[in-house]
Amino acid sequence: MGIIQFCKLLCSLLPLFQIAWMDIREHKIPDRLLARWFGIGLITLMSEAAIRGEPLGLYERIFGLVGLGLPFLLLCLLRPGAFGGGDIKLLAIAGWFLGIKMGILALGAAFLPAGVYSLMVWLKQGRKENQTVVLGPFLCFGIGLLILLINYS
Repeated sequence: MGIIQFCKLLCSLLPLFQIAWMDIREHKIPDRLLARWFGIGLITLMSEAAIRGEPLGLYERIFGLVGLGLPFLLLCLLRPGAFGGGDIKLLAIAGWFLGIKMGILALGAAFLPAGVYSLMVWLKQGRKENQTVVLGPFLCFGIGLLILLINYS
């Protein structure tokens, strides 16, 4: 791995750590962190287009942004409170960053441990009305895992 790829990987993963930490601590994902990560996605798109002939194209990124963000937005409109706004924006940006195919895989990699954690909490504490799980760290885990797999495969 070259220095440029390492810097790109670092710039891709660091905001995810910040987003996960803020969501754990404050149960909120700040827009400034999401905007920073989206900006990194724009920079990678331009650099990949200039250096290697654009391995992940603009249309794939737009389709990922809409394809991952819109279903969760609609679900949240049908069932208010199902997901937080930060989670929906994080998913949309993950679609932009990874594309639709890898974004769906990241979603699976996020929801599996989130489901196991939710089940453990439910079995330990019992089902409570309006009980929520902070989803951001699990989403960041799945997204980060896919970013690593893409860069090391």
